[in-house]
Amino acid sequence: LNNLLFHLIIRPLSRELFAKTEGFDDLDWRQGYIAGYSHQPSERRGAQRHRLVPHTDDSEVTLNVGMGDEDFTGGALAFWNLRGSKEEGRHVGDFEPIMGHALLHSGRHL
Repeated sequence: LNNLLFHLIIRPLSRELFAKTEGFDDLDWRQGYIAGYSHQPSERRGAQRHRLVPHTDDSEVTLNVGMGDEDFTGGALAFWNLRGSKEEGRHVGDFEPIMGHALLHSGRHL
């Protein structure tokens, strides 16, 4: 599934959407990472975080996928302009995850 997502969806979309702003011709590598979240992290195995601190990802692009129970709430992403840009630190929007939906964005978003 990881190879299928990477080669058929993430690479072609990233080439069209991000090649100019991120300065790459093609993606040639991927790394999967799963973060579990819970309102009460100590009570749920595998969900050891309540939230993440503001950060950028060490990637050209990031695919966030909402996986879990349909009634899950939380996990909002706040986007601040791209690291290294003149607008760095300016709030550009928020995203509330929807289970079964995905968001592809620049890894340089704060």
